Amino acid sequence: MILEHILNDIEIAKNNHAYISALSLSLTLPNILSNIEYGKETFKNEYIQWFDDWVYKYYEHPKSENELINRGIEATKFDGNACYLLRCALLHSGNTDLKDSKGCRKIDWFELCISDISPHCGDAYVCDVSSEKAHNVWVSINVIGLIDSLISGAKEYIESNKDKVLKHKNSDMNCRTFGSIRIKEN
Repeated sequence: MILEHILNDIEIAKNNHAYISALSLSLTLPNILSNIEYGKETFKNEYIQWFDDWVYKYYEHPKSENELINRGIEATKFDGNACYLLRCALLHSGNTDLKDSKGCRKIDWFELCISDISPHCGDAYVCDVSSEKAHNVWVSINVIGLIDSLISGAKEYIESNKDKVLKHKNSDMNCRTFGSIRIKEN
C-alpha cells in the first residue's frame, strides 16, 4: 500500500535531516487516515478529529489545580486545530503563520525548532494569563517530536484498524499512479 511508502519516505527524510520534507509529508497522514476512518473525502473537521483521537495524546499537558495555569495550558495546546492550521500554512503558503479561515490567529507567535539531542523535549508553551483570558500565546514545537508523534499515531491507527486499512488497500488494487511515477506493489 502507498501508505507504507509514505511512512518509509518520512523516516528517510527525517533520518537525512530533511525535516521540512519529512514534516510536510507527515502532515498529510491525518488526511490519508481520516479518509480511511470516515470513508469520505477528508475535510478540516475530519482531519482535526483524527489528530485529536490518535496524535494529541503525545502533546497533552496535565491539568493544574490553578485555574489561571489551566487557561494557559488550554491556550497553548497543540491540538488537531493547530496541526490543521500548520498543515495549511506550510503546504499551501510555505510558512508557519497559523491563522484560521477568518484570519484570526489562534497562536500569537509560533515557531518550529529542531533538536537532534532529544526529539521529545524542548517543546515550549508560554503565555500571559489574565483573569479573563490568555494572551500573547507563544508556542515552539520540536519538528522531530511532531514528526515522530504523527508517525506513532499513524502506526497505532493502522495496527488498531487493520480491516479498514486492508479494505482501503484492496480497493486501490495495490497500484497507484502519481503523474509519471507508477508504484507497483507486491
